[in-house]
Amino acid sequence: MAIMTLLPIFAFTAFASSPLYRKMSQSHKIYTQPTKSSTVRGYAATGSYIQIVEDVYNSSSEDCVQGWARLQQGFICLDATEESYGAQDVAWTLSWAPPEPSDSNQDYWIENWQPHDDIERLVPRVHARIKEGNRGRLWSSAAAYEDGERANWRLKPDRDYSFVDVVETERGWVLVRPNGRVSPVEEWLVYPVSRFEGRHLSYDPVPLAQQAAWVVNPQGALVYGDPDDSSKPMWTALFQESLNIRFFNEEWMEIPDVLGSNKHAYIRTEDVAVWTSESPPNEVSKNSIWVDVDIEEQVLALMFGEEPLFLTLISSAKPEFETPVGIFSIYKKALAWDLASKPEAQTEIYYLEQVPWVMHYYPRYALHSAFWHDDFGIPSSHGCINLSPRDAAYIFEYMKPDLPEGWKRTQRFSGEDGSIVRIRQGDELDVPVQIIRKF
Repeated sequence: MAIMTLLPIFAFTAFASSPLYRKMSQSHKIYTQPTKSSTVRGYAATGSYIQIVEDVYNSSSEDCVQGWARLQQGFICLDATEESYGAQDVAWTLSWAPPEPSDSNQDYWIENWQPHDDIERLVPRVHARIKEGNRGRLWSSAAAYEDGERANWRLKPDRDYSFVDVVETERGWVLVRPNGRVSPVEEWLVYPVSRFEGRHLSYDPVPLAQQAAWVVNPQGALVYGDPDDSSKPMWTALFQESLNIRFFNEEWMEIPDVLGSNKHAYIRTEDVAVWTSESPPNEVSKNSIWVDVDIEEQVLALMFGEEPLFLTLISSAKPEFETPVGIFSIYKKALAWDLASKPEAQTEIYYLEQVPWVMHYYPRYALHSAFWHDDFGIPSSHGCINLSPRDAAYIFEYMKPDLPEGWKRTQRFSGEDGSIVRIRQGDELDVPVQIIRKF
């Protein structure tokens, strides 16, 4: 049911003929009706700017002193907000780019990180865990740390924390928590962030009668001038390198014209992941954008009806875990979400703070970015579909439900659209429909 049809239930006075904005002085819940007893529709982040359709003063609301405002998708209490006549870009607070992965970092952490500037921040925050033998000490501010004051707090070990910035002081670099408290970088193992990015077919189309592929052998893949590995290899294609190939036989893929006109090269089938389009499920309308995931090949496609728009590598469940196959629908989206192992878990216990760009399609399963590995193309997750940060941010913008400006998370309600996600094993299309329909 559309929100507008519910408005007559409440008595209110509306005014303001042109849209205004409100700056959030603290995190706010967004409700389906102008009362805190109604269902929570989403959340707005501290410091964000929310567009107001009209102000609504509900005299019966005693727990909202300043009254209510109607948004495009819900209502917000005006307490702890400031009026603004225009939205402002709230830039990520991170001043420095996170480190890049390196083959020398077998544990995928960076010790004694020294930040350097970069145009692209990649993720909104730096993520890190306490270095063994350290205590996760916190100071009240960068100034307090620089002045040599004592630490007043500690963070718990064996979990991953997020930091909104990294600041240089006379005593060295410090990581900044959302509340402004700081901890010296030297006490932390900082996660590097993958620079991997999928393939935008609008400017990198796949040639006719060929298929998009990627190298998924972590050591790289040998490329030969003939489909015979007893000959001398010509070069090594790098892990996650993008290719155009066509089928030669069960053991070999052909890389057409790479050595010149009608001069082909060959790569072993087992070393590459290949995208193969399949017909969309009945749940997909002709002009809708949806996601098709082939966990056999570890490849995802952002689709427009039957046409792929974007292709990329993913990481689904590693052998001891499971990624369910089926037809799903996105029902929750969040700019960031805390992810944790099940309470009853006995092994691989984890707590990941503020994972960026999370799109839930089934309880405890989501498409989301992964900052803790760079193994896209290899099953590596606990069940979710892991994407590189660049890819997750890109796909997030296309998935419904839409996340209005200034919101940090939202959810779909009955009767509303959520983008379809199909997860399949190769060409096995007979998968169960597991769409969450009611909230």
